[in-house]
Amino acid sequence: MDNLILKLDLTEGMKKLKFKERLVLRLLYYYSYSESTLGAHLGVSRSRIRNIKNIALEKLRENMSQGDGSPGPQSVPQKSCFVLS
Repeated sequence: MDNLILKLDLTEGMKKLKFKERLVLRLLYYYSYSESTLGAHLGVSRSRIRNIKNIALEKLRENMSQGDGSPGPQSVPQKSCFVLS
């Protein structure tokens, strides 16, 4: 039952991410791309992929901590630069 709840929370959290954040997480974790390989395919540096990944993971953590009744931040800081090309 806990796994189902976690999966639902994760699915809902992914819906709240920007398209590029979802894309990077899916390619890194579901399709097992490396940061370097993904960066090469998308035409950006490995460090840019890592930056997008870290922002997305932080947003997921914040969204999931708010869903379980524990206090979370009121808003997620927005980064101004999400251009991949």
